Amino acid sequence: MILEILRITNMHHERDRQAVLAAIARIPGIHRAHANAASGTLQLEREARASLTAIIRALEAAGYQVAVLA
Repeated sequence: MILEILRITNMHHERDRQAVLAAIARIPGIHRAHANAASGTLQLEREARASLTAIIRALEAAGYQVAVLA
């Protein structure tokens, strides 16, 4: 498993948190995801087949700005 922590700079409300989770829900290989609107972070556990590039593209397509923290 790979642990990722992403900064979602324009995630501020509950509806954003839900939209972020929905954007990555269809990507195979993501096992756990926790979005926190208050801190603007997304933590997830993924397999290698769920590429970081695919995750970032899905979030950007949903209208969010993403930066990798860890």
